[in-house]
Amino acid sequence: MPRLKGYSRRGFHIYVNFNEGRRAHVHVTLGGREVLVWLDDLTIKRKRGVNSTEAEELRKWVQSLKYECREHWNKYHQDKKIELED
Repeated sequence: MPRLKGYSRRGFHIYVNFNEGRRAHVHVTLGGREVLVWLDDLTIKRKRGVNSTEAEELRKWVQSLKYECREHWNKYHQDKKIELED
């Protein structure tokens, strides 16, 4: 999974998977811990190994980087490009 370079929070990194699903999303991971965030409505699809408070903090981090995440998604999913409204 390509990582969104230059962005790290407490060891967590943001990744996009090449061949996964049609709905735009990012994975925020650290080891076996993960939060998957939809990019269109910035909601959490799945969390594994993190509590609700930590998951919400990571979701807000993705929200603060929504344009960078969108560009990263579009780079690897040319056939499924997304646009985000402000």
